[in-house]
Amino acid sequence: MWIPRVPWRQKAAIQRAVAYLPAPIGGRLYYALQRTVGGLSHVDPEERFRAALELVQRLEAQGCSLVGGTVLELGTGWRLNVPLGLWLLGAQRVVTVDIHRYLRLALVRNDLAALRAAPERFVTLFGHHAASSRFCRRFDQLLAFRGTSAALMRLTGIEYLAPADAARLPLADQSVDAYVSFTVLEHIPPDTLIAILRESQRVLRPHGRLVHCIDFTDHSAHSDPSITLVNGQGIASRSTIACAWTSSRPCSMHRVLPPSSWSPPSPTRAAWPRSRRACPWPRGSGVSHRRSMRSNKRGWLAVECPKCPAPLD
Repeated sequence: MWIPRVPWRQKAAIQRAVAYLPAPIGGRLYYALQRTVGGLSHVDPEERFRAALELVQRLEAQGCSLVGGTVLELGTGWRLNVPLGLWLLGAQRVVTVDIHRYLRLALVRNDLAALRAAPERFVTLFGHHAASSRFCRRFDQLLAFRGTSAALMRLTGIEYLAPADAARLPLADQSVDAYVSFTVLEHIPPDTLIAILRESQRVLRPHGRLVHCIDFTDHSAHSDPSITLVNGQGIASRSTIACAWTSSRPCSMHRVLPPSSWSPPSPTRAAWPRSRRACPWPRGSGVSHRRSMRSNKRGWLAVECPKCPAPLD
């Protein structure tokens, strides 16, 4: 997929300038920039459908089936491909929340048009899941859909909450089977992230799962080939600590812990820094911590919710 080349300093200056504008004006301008020279100028729905598939695969690897269940997604973004993918794969209800109301019906329609143009491509993508009668029925419904956004939400069991505070969700206690996100947590400041994880303890059912994909790369490198994917790590201070590790290198978009509170793990093993604040469910609290890392690019965090969550300090 072609991605516009924008020098990272120029991109940062534009984003800062847009942030100073009144919300209605800034929001429209930001969307226009994204559609013309940003990441939305050439979008391929396959990436986010593939993300939904990998989320489900990691849930299944921990014995969690989404069939007939409720999934909470953090960070909807501009499109609905992850929630739609989760619905195709068996979820009965998908609640997707975002701090900003970015979702655009035009982009959703473009993605559905891409499905209709090459259905075999996406059936192949979902592999053995596409063989189930439930998937076939839902996929056919999606291909035939031509209605409004509200009608699409009703058809797929998707609930869009935006703007919403993920630390204070309008959901009942123990009402969610899985809590997921894809390349979102690295954008959230530490204190807010702790509050969000605390709220996840409340809404997850006993033995519910959290599965989050965290992108450790310098995001500006996606559109600026003059810098490397680890460019931001080279200019970060030693207080830039990640809540997950790869090859003993701290990688994060935000400051999560002070330098005195962490200790690098073995280069061959991913681990939490040694602090209760780094993980809402520390070791010894009955929580199953399972992670896998793929080089320095993306890390996956999969956590099982205990029956009686340990209180945070």
